[in-house]
Amino acid sequence: MRTIKAMGAAIMSVLAIGALAASASAAEFHSTKEGALEARALNSQVFVTKAGTVSCNTLTAKGTALAGSGTTLLLSIQLSKCNFLGFISGSITPLLYLLMSSGLKDLTAPVTITTLGCTITIPAQSGLGETEYINNEGALIIDNKLTGITSYGEGSTCEYAEESSGTVNGRLELEAAGSELSYS
Repeated sequence: MRTIKAMGAAIMSVLAIGALAASASAAEFHSTKEGALEARALNSQVFVTKAGTVSCNTLTAKGTALAGSGTTLLLSIQLSKCNFLGFISGSITPLLYLLMSSGLKDLTAPVTITTLGCTITIPAQSGLGETEYINNEGALIIDNKLTGITSYGEGSTCEYAEESSGTVNGRLELEAAGSELSYS
């Protein structure tokens, strides 16, 4: 019995050390110096809601990369050239994202998508995953594959109650002016 207890204590110690080592080596964003964040779309940014699909082809971003390493980046993205259901033009308010090095993402303010007879609201929400960060010659490629997005629709063409089956997909390249960004 003592041998089993001793083995159990030893296993717990090894697991605790492993957990400490894993938390100490958690991935971070790195910037060689402070710089304004700039982004460009590498493909369409696509929102799928119960009301339908909204595809935006152009984006601009604002934010600041601080010198050094950290686990978060705050980024404001303005999408434009948006179409609802492939042919109806629409507009979208800026998306304020908190990017986390864990791959999760928070939407820190509500987003409104407006098109002919329809207003879709995406409330602020946290823990949205899966975001992959890929190093690309001093810049980061951000590959969004977000699921479980909560939204609701109002208007004659898209009235629906709040539900959480929406998705967001799209790739963008993020750079910091005068600095190199990386993720490791």
